[in-house]
Amino acid sequence: MKKFNENGTVGLDIYKILKNPTRRKIIEIAMRNKEICNSTLAKLLNVTRSSITYHLKILENIGIIKLVREEDCGRGIKKKYYKLNDEYFNKYAKEESAIPLLFEIYKRLKEKFTDQELYKIGFDIGYEIYAKKVQSSELDKILEEISRIFNKEGVGVSEVINNKFRMYNCYSCSIIESATKLPRTSCIIEKGFIAGVLSKKLNKEVVIHTVKCRKVGDNYCEFEVL
Repeated sequence: MKKFNENGTVGLDIYKILKNPTRRKIIEIAMRNKEICNSTLAKLLNVTRSSITYHLKILENIGIIKLVREEDCGRGIKKKYYKLNDEYFNKYAKEESAIPLLFEIYKRLKEKFTDQELYKIGFDIGYEIYAKKVQSSELDKILEEISRIFNKEGVGVSEVINNKFRMYNCYSCSIIESATKLPRTSCIIEKGFIAGVLSKKLNKEVVIHTVKCRKVGDNYCEFEVL
């Protein structure tokens, strides 16, 4: 996984960079606009222009946003316009330790992606990255290992009961629960992740069925392998 320090060079874990509230707000504003101006961002977030430039540079170096155009305002002052770099997310889904970052970002960007796209993101992370970390080859033991990965990565408190994967604190549903009233399940990335790991380890296509979901009123989310 690529790591950067505070000025965009190699050093600090990327997830720690995005824990900064100002950078999160920049991403959220970028989600809602085709492009964003550095001076406008400074006013919206009530920070100095030098501060917003600092944060934008970090996000640009990571690749989450990109500079699209500049306007010369005279006296050496330039307005810089940035936009969200959609290509970044597909690329980062292949990187090591992608789960924390993707959940942190997608909670801001959930409206930009369909359920099918979110499922594919989770599937790719599970299939391409985390399946290599799973040592077991039997269904029940694979599920147990996935549960340990979820608990370790902070995706949600989980356990396996009778080959059903249960999450008591599903990250996706916790975020979307307060943001929308849509009557549908929300733990799409988690579902895709489980399917991706199982498909790789069992060497066959695995279908996961959502049995319960907190988003629709259940006490926990639960998945069943078909």
